[in-house]
Amino acid sequence: MPKANRRPMQILSTTTEYPISGVDETATILMRFAPSTADGPEIQATGSASLRAITDLDGETAAVRIQGDQGEIQICGWPWCPSRLRVIRRRPGMNNRGTISIDKTDLLPDGLYGLCFEADEVAHCIYQGLLESPEMPWLESLTVMEIMDTVRRENNHWFPEEIETLEYPVTLPSKTS
Repeated sequence: MPKANRRPMQILSTTTEYPISGVDETATILMRFAPSTADGPEIQATGSASLRAITDLDGETAAVRIQGDQGEIQICGWPWCPSRLRVIRRRPGMNNRGTISIDKTDLLPDGLYGLCFEADEVAHCIYQGLLESPEMPWLESLTVMEIMDTVRRENNHWFPEEIETLEYPVTLPSKTS
């Protein structure tokens, strides 16, 4: 999608709150984007996440699917510790079956998981003297945060004022018991 069209024109969402903590344990988001070409259709994107749903019991089921008109990317296993990555390409159009063009396992060496790719990118940028990642520029990070802020606002989820403040430096209260 062209960088100019990465902000959605419309965001609809729903969440389910975990009653003990008030955390949004399940969220579903529907976004509508401008066409990527002058004569193309509008683009819709959906995302859903849940702390309660088990998406992959065997490490072989695609827990994440990113689908488009030329195929899909599948991430098997837990998204933060994937067991397999597949890229399935297909010709645009109805009823065209795809073929697996990439199928990789052993994606994370030595049992790494979590934010190891993000940490590597930060280290790379520091080493290169970059103030911004070419892979995930600030504008894209800001767009993601704005989408999440919209979802929280639509569903009455708020961070405490000391977290939401734009004042710097921030002094957070101690969380000792």
